[in-house]
Amino acid sequence: MNLQDVLNRLLKENIITFMDFEIYKNIRDLTASDILGILALIVNFNLQKGDSCIELESVASKDLSDILEGTQKIGYTLPSLDRILNEFKNSAANNISGLLTLRDNKLFFKRVFDYEYNVAQILSSLSKHKSRVNMNDIECKQCDFWQKLAVAMSASSRLLIISGGPGTGKTTTIKKIIEHLGKNKNIGLCAPTGKAVSRMIESLKGVDVNPPMTLHRFLKANADLTRFHYNQDNKLPFDVVIVDEASMVNIELAYRLLSALKEDGTLILIGDKDQLSSVEAGAFLGEICSFKDVLKLKTLNVFSKDFVNRAGINANKQLQVKENIGSNIIDCSVELIKNFRFSEQSKIKALSDAIRRGDVKSSLNIIKSGEGEDLVFKETLNESIIESIRKEYAAAIKNSVENSFEKIKVLTPLRISKYGSMSLNELIDRHLRRHFLTTNIWYPGKQIIISANDYQNGLFNGDMGVCLERSGKIVVKFNKSEEDIIIEPEFLPQNELAFAMSVHKSQGSEFDTVYFIVGNQAARVLTRELIYTAVTRARKKVYIVGSIDVITKGLENKTKRKSALGDMLYGSLYKEI
Repeated sequence: MNLQDVLNRLLKENIITFMDFEIYKNIRDLTASDILGILALIVNFNLQKGDSCIELESVASKDLSDILEGTQKIGYTLPSLDRILNEFKNSAANNISGLLTLRDNKLFFKRVFDYEYNVAQILSSLSKHKSRVNMNDIECKQCDFWQKLAVAMSASSRLLIISGGPGTGKTTTIKKIIEHLGKNKNIGLCAPTGKAVSRMIESLKGVDVNPPMTLHRFLKANADLTRFHYNQDNKLPFDVVIVDEASMVNIELAYRLLSALKEDGTLILIGDKDQLSSVEAGAFLGEICSFKDVLKLKTLNVFSKDFVNRAGINANKQLQVKENIGSNIIDCSVELIKNFRFSEQSKIKALSDAIRRGDVKSSLNIIKSGEGEDLVFKETLNESIIESIRKEYAAAIKNSVENSFEKIKVLTPLRISKYGSMSLNELIDRHLRRHFLTTNIWYPGKQIIISANDYQNGLFNGDMGVCLERSGKIVVKFNKSEEDIIIEPEFLPQNELAFAMSVHKSQGSEFDTVYFIVGNQAARVLTRELIYTAVTRARKKVYIVGSIDVITKGLENKTKRKSALGDMLYGSLYKEI
């Protein structure tokens, strides 16, 4: 089968998109090289999965079907690594210097490489600016050691990374940092999604600080999100910028933010390094914290002697000191460890800790140990579980329609499958309409999520709303960070049911009870990070429903996003910065 026939087949089977195909054609025409055209197609294919680049060793001498998942053997094999590298050296390849970048056998679109390179440069530069502060001078009532240390670090460095799981006091730490810095500094707060901003606003009620905004609004993006008022030539007016849920920030948005920082500004990133990364390309927070894996550390809480001396910290068993660390960023990172939400007996806590450690055996033992106070495992989605979901949704709606959103949520790895969010939403919707004895499509308690931007009404992809009855009419209410939006159903933009959601879309949210429907078929998207994210959305109880074999494969499947940011900060590309 010739290459053109191969690509036509892949298009027909929806394995690749027309954009993938057009990129192949453009690069092939520029270079007169099918090899470079196919490599550019693969780069774009992987970019849609969140990879910033492809590693040439991982694609050389492989059949295209082994690279583009979801298809049978194709019969088109990529050449050896030596031949690929020679292809880049010939004169025709020079025509793509403005489009593709090859560095350390990693192939990028040039714009993506530039984002990562510039982010690494700015982070490295920020991490070098440090001043002396005595931790003993920091007032931080009801703080544990690590929270107090984070507050001290916020006053002594222009870069601070705070990582911690749910319940480890990240919100309290933000408040203490604002209290400590706010007297003399203009502080700006932002988060990547409207949901995360709404939670930030709620948690900071009563704190005298600028209102949090979405990152796009913070940077004053234009309507199609392609240009930003604040940029490298027009800096943000804030002395300190605090970014919550930083794990959800993609590499392009990270670059836009970092390049807009004031020349003497401070950046504070807060999030959970073990959570899923952004849907778009890059693993921003995870890559910054990857020195933990590079140096084979158990936590981020390892510091240089210089840092310990500057912070006025006496000998402390909690604090690890390491000689010749090699990167200033390590002295700018702290991990919150103590969990204030869950007791030591909590199975949610035990499971999330085990998943985070990569301890598959312990994770499975906790899951299979039967019913517990805050964790329940069932092998199949039977009528009993469906009835339990119906009852909990009905009770939440009856108790408070407006607050029913945060009481219960069904999460799933997939959108389209037997146990995907679309099928589960239809099932729950049908059961609730039967429960409330209504044939109306719109009824009090119905939950929806917007799937297309509507600039006129101020509604955007990912905004969630709930139906209410007002003056005899059904309306949909959206809790927005600026002010609530109430709109009649007929004026809504494109939307879907939101009783069940993909785990990706649930990021930035928490619910009292979570039903995590894994199903009985293995899926590439089911990873350790996805399972961890699903479990940690639950504040009080989590039900895990699915085949133990599928869950096992998921726990063993650690996300390996292709990105050079970690290498630029700590690894093989470090010296080039």
